[in-house]
Amino acid sequence: MGYIYQILSLIHRGVSRQSLGTYFEDLLGWEQRIPRNSVWHALRTWREAHLKDEDFAGLYKATGRPAVSPARLTCALLIQMEQNWSDRQLEEATAFDDRVKYALGMGRSDPPLDATTLCRHRRRLLENDYGQELFERVVQQAKAEGFLSSEATVRLDWILFSSPGPRRARTPTPCCAGVSCAF
Repeated sequence: MGYIYQILSLIHRGVSRQSLGTYFEDLLGWEQRIPRNSVWHALRTWREAHLKDEDFAGLYKATGRPAVSPARLTCALLIQMEQNWSDRQLEEATAFDDRVKYALGMGRSDPPLDATTLCRHRRRLLENDYGQELFERVVQQAKAEGFLSSEATVRLDWILFSSPGPRRARTPTPCCAGVSCAF
């Protein structure tokens, strides 16, 4: 019933038939274009079964603003490793590539994953023993399932700029505090 109300509201506001067709596609089945025998579908199924946000609870505070799903971010890092993409390339893929959005469980109109968020998540994983063990386990599972080749590595955007204040010069800092992300 909610869909009908939304569509009637759009018609009432004068949305063109062509735009309404795009709206229907977004609403009712863009995901159907992803073949069930593709690696993207298999990765989504694997992610839903093996990557749970609760596994990452020790890396995130319970208070504050809600974080982007750490399970989604970790799956994004796996895609990044396999595709040999930089953080910015992965950000673009989550903005424009329906296959990547599908594998990550994103909606078509969801905002892309930000490169800085990816880097911060990677840092959380690699700065403590629990995060390192968790990420290594996930990588090994993904390799065993065939989602990652044995040569998969992470290509980093080496420089992120932090703003120390309004009148001071920006200081380049290495992404992930200089921690190597190759496994």
